[in-house]
Amino acid sequence: MKIAIVRKFNKGVGHYKKDLARLGLQYVSKNPDYVLTIGGDGTLLDAERKYPGVPKIPVRESKICVMCQHGSVARVLSRLQKKKVSVVRYPKIEARLKGKSFLAANDFIIRNKRIQEALRFTVKANGKQQGDIVIGDGVVVATSFGSTGYYHSITYKPFKNGFGVAFNNPTKKMKPLLLKEKDIVEFTLLRGQGLLAMDNYDKVVPMKVKDTVRFSLSKKTTNIVK
Repeated sequence: MKIAIVRKFNKGVGHYKKDLARLGLQYVSKNPDYVLTIGGDGTLLDAERKYPGVPKIPVRESKICVMCQHGSVARVLSRLQKKKVSVVRYPKIEARLKGKSFLAANDFIIRNKRIQEALRFTVKANGKQQGDIVIGDGVVVATSFGSTGYYHSITYKPFKNGFGVAFNNPTKKMKPLLLKEKDIVEFTLLRGQGLLAMDNYDKVVPMKVKDTVRFSLSKKTTNIVK
């Protein structure tokens, strides 16, 4: 069984390689069967970008790690070696903007580039406009996997199925949108300068007036070993 390791801040992994060897598991950096992530939520997202779709085994080395396993790395690896595990699959979100496609395991965030200037935008779900023009700092579009993160900071209510939209500081109180598996949500920027970000990735995509972002669930998944 081939195992890759991703640790927060790119710290050394020599000690954990020895744990793998003692259990007869092989350390690799390419084409692993599983990826051991040692850190927190951010480390897990980094690992998903590096090894998309490969089952992740998250172990806590940070205060914030919702999906992390309990126990030491050696104990978690022992259960893996004995095949006392299962894999839970969480659909990712796809965003399409200007003919390009992007994927997120946790969430997409549309924010105002100029913090002193609110965005104005419309929201359509399955082609039907939702309410009036929205004025605010933007939105968070989250998977069920990511609904315990930024989405939860706005709504205080995670969810288990489909995907959700939380409105960030709107001038009028707005309930989050909870969408089903095959739903489609579109955001059209009417005024202001926007930025589209995904997960904890440093890269952001600029948005200008009349740009429309289309969100839907992807068939690709984030796979977590339990």
